[in-house]
Amino acid sequence: MKASYCGKVLDVKQGNLVWIIGTIYKEMKYKPNILDDVAASHYGAPPVLHDRYFDKDSDQILLEDESGRVQLFGSAVRDELLVTGIVVAVLGTETTDGGFDVADVKFPGYAPQMMRSKPENNNKNDRYIAIVSGMLLGSEDEDTRKLELLQEYLCGELGGSAEQKECSTVGMLLIGGDSLAQQHVEARTMNNSGVPRFDSEPLHRFDSFVTDVALSIPVSIMPGKADPTNLSMPQQPLNYSLLHQARKLRESKSVSCVTNPSWWEVDGTRILGTSGQTIDDIHKYIDVEDRLEMMDRTLRWRHCAPTAPDTLWSYPFADRDPFILTETPHLYFVGNQDQFSTRLVESKDPNGGPISTRLITVPRFKETGTVVLVNLENLDCKLLKV
Repeated sequence: MKASYCGKVLDVKQGNLVWIIGTIYKEMKYKPNILDDVAASHYGAPPVLHDRYFDKDSDQILLEDESGRVQLFGSAVRDELLVTGIVVAVLGTETTDGGFDVADVKFPGYAPQMMRSKPENNNKNDRYIAIVSGMLLGSEDEDTRKLELLQEYLCGELGGSAEQKECSTVGMLLIGGDSLAQQHVEARTMNNSGVPRFDSEPLHRFDSFVTDVALSIPVSIMPGKADPTNLSMPQQPLNYSLLHQARKLRESKSVSCVTNPSWWEVDGTRILGTSGQTIDDIHKYIDVEDRLEMMDRTLRWRHCAPTAPDTLWSYPFADRDPFILTETPHLYFVGNQDQFSTRLVESKDPNGGPISTRLITVPRFKETGTVVLVNLENLDCKLLKV
């Protein structure tokens, strides 16, 4: 039987083999519901929150377009890694009860990738960028020595001549969010006017750290869930007024504050980074623990935050989706993860173009004292532990 295209999910006729395009929506037993939250705030106790949303026995997978929704059935979708918000094409037939029996699922696939234009390296030395996340300055059990050692390493002040030569190969620092710990407001922290006192000491130390490092190499600061900026994605850059010393280096481009997620281009290498909320939220939808696999899937879906705004807060854009990936990065990192992991993805885009992307999960610095160093020559990476 030859398959035909059906433009709307509600126009599918029983007995015809068709393929339809739409957005996945997962109806999940444990997923938060804003209506439940509103009702609870007026009439009772707040709903129970769950670390993971999935329940294989009751979850429903639906395909949605402008005409409506249809429920998807079959092992082709049941065994596939799916979350709310991804656009797919499905091949199948309508069931007797109005559902859709899926025979195959297709994703957009990797977006085209720019060719890396590496500048000439006359010194023949490796060139690195350093990526750190989760410093959480101001937390109760913070070890301040770790930050001091990191600053000394990046500034070339640590160790002997061999260590200083290694430090000199690091040309940029990317800070991947959660630089400051959240402060809990309690009754005893109120001043006489009833306004909560804010402990600015961690912010001053962060400002001093950024300034000292930026005098040696450029520093780019991405916000995270715990940082003083908006919670909804994409998170806006930290306000330069918070960084009294570092903001003086803004004009020289030694210090930059960027959004979360954000793109960089360093020596011809296209870099995409997030502070971790996007992958953390995807993890709640699926019975999979491999964060690198989730990152790879976002590239294949061409969307780095598909669950926004369903369960990941997002600003309501009217005319565009800032999370759509129109190109595939050469380096893709996610910050504030439990452990370091990496993988080199090599594939092809739908037009046959080559794809080569280094995936990295960056661990929290506060817990591990670990910084990831990425070689811009070949995208190999190694760990620095302080």
